[in-house]
Formats: sequence, C-alpha cells, structure tokens
Amino acid sequence: MKLVPCLIAAATTLAAGAAFAQVSGGAGGLNNSASFLALSSASGGGNVSGGAIYNDAQDLPAVAARPANAAPAIATVGNWIAAGPSNTNNGGGDATLTLRGGTTYVSFLWGSSDDYNALTVHTDAGSSSFTAGMLGIPPATGNQAQAYYVNFAPTGAATAITSLVFSSPNANAFEISNVTAVPEPASGVLWVAGLAGLSFVLRRGKALVAA
Repeated sequence: MKLVPCLIAAATTLAAGAAFAQVSGGAGGLNNSASFLALSSASGGGNVSGGAIYNDAQDLPAVAARPANAAPAIATVGNWIAAGPSNTNNGGGDATLTLRGGTTYVSFLWGSSDDYNALTVHTDAGSSSFTAGMLGIPPATGNQAQAYYVNFAPTGAATAITSLVFSSPNANAFEISNVTAVPEPASGVLWVAGLAGLSFVLRRGKALVAA
C-alpha cells in the first residue's frame, strides 16, 4: 500500500521538475547570414514590438552600439534591435521578438553585454530568464567592439520557443542582431513533402497534356 503514495510523489516531483526547466542556453550559435531573420516592426506586420530597430548602416555609440566583434571579426547583417531608455523608435520599453510557431532553436549575436541586460525566453510551457553571465559571457564593461553568439532551445515540458524579450530599463542598451530561428523538424519534413507532392502533380499534368 505504501507503493502508491510513493509513485504519486515521484510523478509529482517529475512534473514539477519539468515545469521549471523550460529553456537551455549557452554561448555559441549559428553564423550563416543566409538564415538570419528579417527584423521589422510589428506595427507593419513584422516580428518586433517595443524597443528600437536600426539598420546595419547605423551605429549610435552614445545610445546603442551596433553589435560587432573585433577579433574574430563579426558584423551585423541587416536590421538590429536595441532596448534602453533612449531606444524608442519602435515604441520603446522592452523589445519583444515574436517567433513563428514550432521554433525549437534560436541563436543571436549579443552586442557589448552588460550585467543590467535581462533576457526572458518564453516557451509554450513557461519562461526562463538569463543574463549574459549565466551563459558564460564576460561583461563588456563598455567595450562596444565585443559581441558573442548565444543559443537557446526548449527543454523539459516545453516544445517550442515563442518569443524573446530584451530588457534594459535603467541604462542603454541591450543590442542584438543576426537572429537565427529554426523550426521543429516535423515542419521541415512536411514542407519538403509538400514540395515533392507539388512536383509530382506538375509532372503528372505535363504528362497528361503530352498524351
């Protein structure tokens, strides 16, 4: 009779553990410019709300420094996001990047990381918060030529990452760029299968016309 309460307690413990472990993160990430997300304002149908959006020709050291690393040389490609008191051209406040459904891996270039930068990663089963130090990145201490790739994946009860929130309420700034978001494998398989099916239909149509 004692076995049943023990099993219930074990199941409860496992469920609680899964509920709290939502995201794994670390240093490193994908650096393939062909895969970087296009970052644009949600007010125009894009994926970024709040904060500010700048293009890769803009560098505003007193307000927000374009993410870049000196050695090895890493440059920002396309638009980049900044959060901080002076970064308001997309609404200001926290900057939120909303991801497509089924995203199972995210990486981005974190520019000149500081201990007042706060990142929250939301999943379909909860959220986890990170600082650069938690990911093994040393503080930039004002060095705007220092940037690191970081990466995240859902874990525990979570199956997909839904959004990233970048916060730096008391000082400028939290800058990120070169975002890669990978959909779940099943989505890719279905996409390939759909293309194969379309190809078959087109070939079949041509064959019938030729006949």
